[in-house]
Amino acid sequence: MVYSSFEKTSPPENMRPSETTAGGARPDPARFFSIVWSRLLPVAIAMILLSLSALLGGQSGMAGQKAPRANSNTAQLSARDIKAARAAFRALDEHQWKHVPLLAARIKDNLTAKVVMWSYFSSKGNKASFNTLSAFIRNNPDWPYQRLLRRRAEEAMTQTLPPDVVLAWFRDNPITSTDGRTRYIEALMADGQTKKAHDAIIATWREANFGRRQEKSFYKRYKNFFTTADNVTRLDRLIWEGRVGPARRMLWRVDKPDQALAIARLFLMRREGNVDRAIAKVPRKLRNDPGLVYERVRWRRRKGKTQDAIDLLLRVPPQHNHSKKWWTERSILARRALDMGAVTDAYALASHHGLTPRSPVQYADAEWLSGWIALRFLNDPKQALRHFQALYAMVKYPVSKARGAYWIGRAYHALKKEKQAADWFHTAARYSTTYYGQLSMAWFSPQALVELPPLPHPSSAEIRRFESHQMTRVVKILHLLKQERRMRPFMLSLAGVSKSPGWRALSAALAREQGRADLAITIAKSSQRAGAPLGKAGYPLITPPPRPKRAARGGKVEPAFLMAVIRQESAFYPGARSHAGARGLMQLMPSTARRMARGLRMPYSHRKLLTNPRYNVALGRAYLGRLITAYNGSYVLALAAYNAGPARAKQWINLYGDPRDPSVDVVDWVEQIPFNETRNYVQRVMENLQVYRRRLGQGGKALNLVLDLNRPNGKTLYD
Repeated sequence: MVYSSFEKTSPPENMRPSETTAGGARPDPARFFSIVWSRLLPVAIAMILLSLSALLGGQSGMAGQKAPRANSNTAQLSARDIKAARAAFRALDEHQWKHVPLLAARIKDNLTAKVVMWSYFSSKGNKASFNTLSAFIRNNPDWPYQRLLRRRAEEAMTQTLPPDVVLAWFRDNPITSTDGRTRYIEALMADGQTKKAHDAIIATWREANFGRRQEKSFYKRYKNFFTTADNVTRLDRLIWEGRVGPARRMLWRVDKPDQALAIARLFLMRREGNVDRAIAKVPRKLRNDPGLVYERVRWRRRKGKTQDAIDLLLRVPPQHNHSKKWWTERSILARRALDMGAVTDAYALASHHGLTPRSPVQYADAEWLSGWIALRFLNDPKQALRHFQALYAMVKYPVSKARGAYWIGRAYHALKKEKQAADWFHTAARYSTTYYGQLSMAWFSPQALVELPPLPHPSSAEIRRFESHQMTRVVKILHLLKQERRMRPFMLSLAGVSKSPGWRALSAALAREQGRADLAITIAKSSQRAGAPLGKAGYPLITPPPRPKRAARGGKVEPAFLMAVIRQESAFYPGARSHAGARGLMQLMPSTARRMARGLRMPYSHRKLLTNPRYNVALGRAYLGRLITAYNGSYVLALAAYNAGPARAKQWINLYGDPRDPSVDVVDWVEQIPFNETRNYVQRVMENLQVYRRRLGQGGKALNLVLDLNRPNGKTLYD
């Protein structure tokens, strides 16, 4: 064990027991050591934390302040520092909290010790005191995860912390947690600020989420402050948020009518039996409650009673509260109505959304879907134009701007206003690395090339400032320690120091050099959204491994297509894992990887999916190649199947037609994919493909996207 040195350390000479006691009995040395060590260890840790806090507090984030002992511009560490730091990170991973400060104290390089302690302070369960945490936060305002650090400080507030200290903290720092709320209330009460305390108690009960014991304690202490309305408000919120356990604990705290309403909503949410009986028990005056109607719509939709769900939702006026949740139901059912041929119902569901630009993602989606239905299914380009214009006026990012401009152009084209259509296609074409930007280029200039802007050139002063920045060295230290998975907050913090394109280009280059191409892509995307594209920095290249000789069963995959998929799947991070269990560069499910390994007569290794990028790519390429072959060269179907599974792709062919059929409009076919993730996935990979072809010197004409969408037929016209 790494930590055996702590277990075997002897107490100081003057604390060792004598060989015999006064009575002549020989004491148990192991027991004596255990007692002494158990008493000394907490004191030792506290002293170490205080000394580390004082040591690390002076380094706030920029060159020119207290310099670390090692050269700030390099990541040179002694072998002892490397060993201690790696042991400290292992202790963090294993939640060996008492060892982390002790190991950090062994590190001679101040900045390395500071990174270890920041990681410790950020971790839930750490044993740092409020004073230690608050000192670190105060002295390091530019370090990442400030909100999380404040939350940890709130969790460390003990009952013995003086009220004036608590109130002073919250004057300067917004509350981030339920722990913080309760400490603030206690401090207000102790300070005699009764009115403020009362308001905070009510707000906390209505708005905050508690653990079971925490809730019981809070309610027991402050229940006399709560009205029935407060309890009903809390219960309603918990159900809207899907917090079933806490909602059930609230049932006995409300009156019978509200209890019946809540039970019916929970029955519907959980799809439990006897929902009709539960609904029948709801008093008539509460049966139009928005929460109940919402759950009834959702229950019908999830039970496959699509028409019943549509009929009920059509009777619901636009809802401004919980509008995001309502939009989820409206968008799903609008698309299902289209599948059923109920175009008018689909448009009504989509357009009566009740959203405002305060919910930008949902608002943009609603306006686009309404416009698309009006244009492509109702043949009403004038109405469609209004929706697309509303979309374009609100969005900011290149993908959305190109989408809005393209469809405005399509609406003008349908209105026979070709000049306006051309103007809007040119507007969309400014975003030539996006799906709809490339489609717009193909519309008016099929031979145009997809161009990547040149990389920005930072000034000499900017380079010097970047190299001397503390976060630059932190990233290099983490790379040296083989802790690349901990780089993200530091790398993004560094990239955010300046809005200069040159600074962002330096940040992306550093991320790539230190083994995090995914963070280079993240920085490049962020910079592009801010109007400063970083060109090829956002499109890393790899050299794919040779195809195994026994790979005959899998079709070939062009390198540009392979890299386009990897960029979307994992952003080139070998250690990527999904919640569903997909692993590595090509996000392979273990069952799929095992099947591909068997087909290629390669040994299967679960571990290698994350640790060996070439192994992962070899298996992923084989699977992707098989899909391309299975769909006769159709990239659209291969991508849909890779993301959502072949069974889904088959289902969509049956619903929307076969995109390989020349009579099927593939642009519409992709937009009809009912899963947001898969629809976005297909579009992003197809746009990446054109950029990677350009990067690899394979042309990159705008026309290629239209040809690729229509593979294997190569149809080039829209209509």
